[in-house]
Amino acid sequence: MLLGLSLGVLLSSIYHKIYLSPSNSIEMYRAIYNTDEYEQVKQLVAGEGTEAFSQADYEYIRNVKNHPQEISQFTVLDFQDTAYLIRTTPGTEKLKIIQVNELPADLQAYFQELGKK
Repeated sequence: MLLGLSLGVLLSSIYHKIYLSPSNSIEMYRAIYNTDEYEQVKQLVAGEGTEAFSQADYEYIRNVKNHPQEISQFTVLDFQDTAYLIRTTPGTEKLKIIQVNELPADLQAYFQELGKK
């Protein structure tokens, strides 16, 4: 009985690590899409609040009629005088750079404000 309980806890931990701890944008999409309840997906939201990812967002992504045209992964490097947007390979074990763009000042300001929320 104790062995069965320990095995259940271990399998639950492995499931959480694999399916609810995405390490790239494709895994994030799969985690959202394959999760049956919004409450489970809320574990993926950083911080205290869930306003960053609403139930309406969750339902739209999970709707079988909605398929993403593309899943991309980006990194923003924000310096004092400029910012760069780096597009990287989604779904790969190690990131590789696809494209690097210097951001215009208005987009740099947008990402700075986004980071404050």
